[in-house]
Parts: sequence; C-alpha cells; structure tokens
Amino acid sequence: MKAKKVVVNQTIQFKAYSKISALGKARDDVNRTLKDCGYDVEVILCKQYRVPFLSNVMGLLKNIAMILRHPLGTEYIVQYPVSSKVIFPWVLRLQRLLGNKVTILIHDIQTIRNGRDLKPDLRVFRLANKLIAHTEAMSRWIKDHGVKTPTAFTQLFDYYTDDDFRPKEDLLKRKNEIVFAGYLKKSSFFAPLSAYDFGDLTFHLYGKVDEGFQAGGNTQYCGIFQSNHTATVLGGWGLVWDGTSIDTCEGDLGEYLRLIASHKLSLYLAMGIPVIVWKESAEAEFITREGLGIAVASLKELPERIAAITDEEYSRMLDRCRAQGEILRRGGRLKKCIMENGK
Repeated sequence: MKAKKVVVNQTIQFKAYSKISALGKARDDVNRTLKDCGYDVEVILCKQYRVPFLSNVMGLLKNIAMILRHPLGTEYIVQYPVSSKVIFPWVLRLQRLLGNKVTILIHDIQTIRNGRDLKPDLRVFRLANKLIAHTEAMSRWIKDHGVKTPTAFTQLFDYYTDDDFRPKEDLLKRKNEIVFAGYLKKSSFFAPLSAYDFGDLTFHLYGKVDEGFQAGGNTQYCGIFQSNHTATVLGGWGLVWDGTSIDTCEGDLGEYLRLIASHKLSLYLAMGIPVIVWKESAEAEFITREGLGIAVASLKELPERIAAITDEEYSRMLDRCRAQGEILRRGGRLKKCIMENGK
C-alpha cells in the first residue's frame, strides 16, 4: 500500500492584501500543484497572541491534531518558513518518532535575508528527511553549513495565472520597457535609478508603495495588480534586482540573490517576457544558458545591451520565455523535482 501524502502550509493568516502583493501566492501554487499529484492539503492557520508562549502552544496543538488525522507512515511536504521555529523542531521529532517522513520545501531562509542567527533554520533542516531548495547554489550553501539532509532544487518557482500571454506583437513594441514588480519600499535602489539617464528605456514599477513615494526620471509608477492576472502588467523585460545601488546588488538583500530563485523572476517568465538579472545571482547562468534574458553587472549597462539586441533576437527570446512560462503555469518545475527525487 502506498503511503498517504500530505502537503502542509503552516502560516500566519494573511490579510486581503496578499492577493495583490503575491504574499501567499507561492504557497497557494504549491498546494495546487501537489493536489494535482495526489497530495491532501492541510492549511494550519496560526494566530499571533499577545502572549508569545500561548502562540507556540496553540501552534503545537494544531500540528498534533493534524498529525492525528493521518495514518502512521504518512509522507509530508511542509512549506517553509513555518509560523513558529520554536515549536517546529518538536513537531519534526514527533513525526520521526511516529515513523512519518517530512520533506521541507523552502520558500525563504529569512535569517540570511535579514542577517540574523542561522541556527534555527539549520536545526530544522537537519531534522527533515529531505529538503527542496530553490537553486543549486542554495543546496550548496545548506551543505556547506553542515546539513547532511538530502537536498534537491527546483531552479524556479512555478507561477499559475488566469490570463493568457499578451500578444507577441504587443511585446515586440515594448522592447524598451522594463518591468519591476514587488514591494517598492524594500527596493531602495529606486533613488539612483530615477536619477540616472537611461536614454530611451523606461522602468514600469508595480506594487505597494508608502505615502510619499515618487517616481521620476525614466521610472513610472503603474499601480498594483492581482497576482493571478499577469496580462495587466505592461513591459517587454522583467527586472530582478535588489539592494541600494544600480551599480551592483549589495547588502544582505543583494547577497541573498546569490542563493535564491526570486519569485518575481517566475512572474516575468509566466508573462512570457525575458528577464534582466544580476550577473552574480544564482539564476544568472541558467537564464543566459537557456536564452531567457540577460545578466548584467550594473544597470548602467542596459541601454547599450538592449540596443544591441535585434528585433529578431528579441523575438526568439520571447518564444523561449513563453515556452518556459508554459511550464511554470502548470506546476512543471515542482512536479519534475518530485518525480526525479522519488517523493
């Protein structure tokens, strides 16, 4: 008899804004993919109480109740991070004691991104039976930090969308338009971006902004969009960049790009448009090898690099991005990872 399979999303309940910020989209897409693969879906919504101890106790009880709903020997895929790293190691120990197997599917390693103590994450990774990381670089990082748990990687997030690709003729007219989507307050390189002369290039900024945000120069603020409605985003390239500078990606957020597959990268490919990535990012080699975009050391390279790409070359790039986008739109990356790694 085959073991029962369950995907677990243990998280703090998101507000309505998550539908336009994509805050919970990657997790929802994982649930959708694994449900197609025969997994039961368990969503454990945890509440933040004013007394932290009570939050941990309630989270532990909800996990135990979930485990008791399924037979011994169940195989779990748990989306990570979880709502509490305090109680989760105890949940993993209980799972091991009961003979269940747990794969941790990593969305984010927050301690790297925030420059904090790595031990809580590493403790969880060591207690799992398997790990699914973003990229080969992230897999190496985990191993280099003393974690011996077998680790696979997906290379890209999947990205479901309710919209068709925009017509190719429209995209061909937008070769000089660059999209950046995300939480714009976090992206502090916008000040030097607005001040630099990029010639004929324009940057279309999408996402939530705080009061007083102003676009200028070659940048235009284009508002927010529903994360499942990709056709409302207009542009011919998608930018993946972070940090405070347009000369390089720096700081904790910039360094994090050396390890991760950015979720916005998958958004752009699901739109069917080529991407611009940092030359030293984890995705640079894959993107350039597959002809899905360009890698630059500095954003100041963009006017010359994009001008050098002929319409015919750009058209072929659009075709390759659309083919990759089709894979992401049906959960193909995660399905392939699970199939190849026997999970």
